[in-house]
Amino acid sequence: MPDLVLHPAVAMSAWDSAVAPRVLARAGELGFSHVVVSLRDFENLKAREIAVLFENHGIRPLVAGNQIAEADVSSDVQGVRKAGRDRLLRMVDFSRDIDADHIGGILYSAPGHAKQRVEEVAFMRTAQILGSVAEYAKGVQVRVVCEVVN
Repeated sequence: MPDLVLHPAVAMSAWDSAVAPRVLARAGELGFSHVVVSLRDFENLKAREIAVLFENHGIRPLVAGNQIAEADVSSDVQGVRKAGRDRLLRMVDFSRDIDADHIGGILYSAPGHAKQRVEEVAFMRTAQILGSVAEYAKGVQVRVVCEVVN
């Protein structure tokens, strides 16, 4: 049977520990193999609690991450790029900690940042940062998947 993935946005706008058990239970009843954990605002999420919840329901987590204006690997500002890289590394660690095997999403830029064609130097700088994050992720057995959006 093919993997079926449910994004919990059908039931909750952000990860909600009070609602998630019902979402996972229903997802399992419907035959979903995976449920997405969105890391838009993840600093206060409890990785161990989420990992146990998935384990108890026999469903695998997938992670969706993003960049934000103040932490964006595609920024022209070095400190903002560093904050974006650090944010991605924390997301990779969180993914590992909840036993997700990959993190996907728009990991290469904050939404709306690129309003025109990106210059090659900026593209290469961003690619280098993402490559270093992917190398780190490989070491902790998490795959990095970029969702390409135009």
